[in-house]
Amino acid sequence: MSEAKLQSGWDPITVYEPIPDRCIPEELPALKKVLPSISILSPNADEALSLLSSPLPASKDIIEKAADDFLDIGIGKDGSGWIVIRSGAMGAYVKCKKNKGVWVDAFWEATDVEKVIDVTGAGNSFLGGFAAGLVLSEDVYQATLYGTVSASFTIEQEGLPSISYLPSGIAIWNGDDPMRRLEVLKQR
Repeated sequence: MSEAKLQSGWDPITVYEPIPDRCIPEELPALKKVLPSISILSPNADEALSLLSSPLPASKDIIEKAADDFLDIGIGKDGSGWIVIRSGAMGAYVKCKKNKGVWVDAFWEATDVEKVIDVTGAGNSFLGGFAAGLVLSEDVYQATLYGTVSASFTIEQEGLPSISYLPSGIAIWNGDDPMRRLEVLKQR
C-alpha cells in the first residue's frame, strides 16, 4: 500500500474487518503490526473481546474498554485511526483518540424481535453501507448511520433484501425507503 501511495499520491482509507477465525488472543501480535496501516478497525463485539481476552458476554462498558484498548495500541498513522465495534442489538460503538466515543443505536430495537429474521450477512452489509456512507459524508459517525441502515434491511428476511423502484427512480428496499430510515436513525 505505501508503495502505491508513494507512486501515485493516493492515500486510501482502509477499513479492516478481522477474519473471525483469527480473532483469538494469539493473533493479537500480528494485528498490532498492521494497525498503523489501518484507517478504521471494525470487528464485531465478540471478535474484539476475544482478541483482547476480555470477558463475555459483551456489555456496553466492556465494549467501550475494548475500544480504548485498541486505540491505545494504535490504529492508523500516528494513532489517528478509528474503531467501530459492531455490537448487534446494542448498536455500534464509534471512537477515535480525538473524539469521545458514541453509541449508534441499532435500527431495530431489542423489542422489535419480529423484524429480525436472519442476521447472516449483517456485518458485511453494515460495512458495505458504512463504506458508501463514508464516501457520501466523509464522516465516520455519519458512515456508521449508513451502515446501520444497510444492516437493518439485511436482517429482515433470509437472503437478500427485495429492491423495487418508484416511478421517480428511488430505490425501495423491503418496501421502505433507506433515506427515510436514515432520517429516523439520525433523530434518535
